[in-house]
Amino acid sequence: MKIAFIVGSDGDTFLKDIIPRAMYEMGYDVRVHSVKDAETTCEQWADIIWVEWCTDAAMLVSNMWASDGGRRAKIIIRLHRWEAYTDWINHVKWSNVEKLLVVPNPYTLKQLEPLNLGDKIINFPNAVNMERWEFADPQPGKKIAYVGSLNLKKNIPFLLQCMKNLLDIDAEYKLYCAGAWQDQVVKNYVEHMIDVLGIANNVFFEGHQEDVQNWLKDKQYIVCPSLVEGHPVAVMEGMAMGLKPLIHNFPGADSFFIQKWLFDVPREFSQDVTCFQFDPKDYRDYIDFNYPFAKQAQQIEAIFEGLLA
Repeated sequence: MKIAFIVGSDGDTFLKDIIPRAMYEMGYDVRVHSVKDAETTCEQWADIIWVEWCTDAAMLVSNMWASDGGRRAKIIIRLHRWEAYTDWINHVKWSNVEKLLVVPNPYTLKQLEPLNLGDKIINFPNAVNMERWEFADPQPGKKIAYVGSLNLKKNIPFLLQCMKNLLDIDAEYKLYCAGAWQDQVVKNYVEHMIDVLGIANNVFFEGHQEDVQNWLKDKQYIVCPSLVEGHPVAVMEGMAMGLKPLIHNFPGADSFFIQKWLFDVPREFSQDVTCFQFDPKDYRDYIDFNYPFAKQAQQIEAIFEGLLA
């Protein structure tokens, strides 16, 4: 079986485990291409074309087939979340697409309803490679980690309010943020509010981290304050290491995480941090049972085999 992966402009982060698995364990003939050479290299070679991100690559690949009845590969598109809120989805030629893989967030799925894709949509949760993310067995402590881009959607100003509420209870807690700023207006506001709230000694922005796993090893909590998420991988990876999740109740959060890990307001955030419940093994076991990469790999293999049956 010949599989071509077409990587859109947002990169191959979510394919880091999938491509090696397809090549070395599933035994497929695999090629990886960027958008610019997708048409010339894949049309006549591949049995299946997997397009990562439902953006320009998805539009190009789905529209590139001639109508002469010639050989056609089966097209799979993977949509993560934000693409569902763009106009890209209206430029994909869905009649040429076999399957659309979507994180099963009900709000994302609702955005796709006007397309009437029916059984082309496959619920495809994100996953964590439990062999790669080792259990750190953290002991109770006062270090909270945030991992991700720094922009308005990530709701960092709200996280500062949560930290202020927590620090009024216990001034020893500290927040460490790993990620790059993407919005200067948000950055200016956050820096201003840190000074206004008097929490400069408790909040640290440490930039992009190449080795997130090593960076997390001395932390006890992983926080997600976002306005919107698909299925936050950074939280799941932290949980796989044993960090306690602190998840703002963004739309669809309860589809992936149990209620006791969700918070609505800063007061609940503080309660979740300071309560006596701290069970690192429980957090890892939850990810290992629900979202391990091994389960995702089985789903991928079944999809591939089903398309070519």
